[in-house]
Amino acid sequence: AGSQVVSDTLSWDQGQRNRTIVVTNGVSVETNALYLREQLLRLGWTLVQDRTIEGGQRSALVFRRTNEEMAVTIVKRDQAYVVTASQTSPE
Repeated sequence: AGSQVVSDTLSWDQGQRNRTIVVTNGVSVETNALYLREQLLRLGWTLVQDRTIEGGQRSALVFRRTNEEMAVTIVKRDQAYVVTASQTSPE
């Protein structure tokens, strides 16, 4: 169930770097969230927020690692699922 990258954007603002990646796939909100939790925890990130709302049709996760933060949203849109991950770190 491969994911397709829709966009991958880098930006810099006042000493911070931000990378935002948007992907789509056919995997449920719950399965996407489970996969991301497992992978990011394995890579040394700490889960600081985990909310699933709208009957499981939308999820918001926030992870931290040292001076970095990553906010992830997963949304069901029509027949696809859209995952947006925004990572902020010192420049």
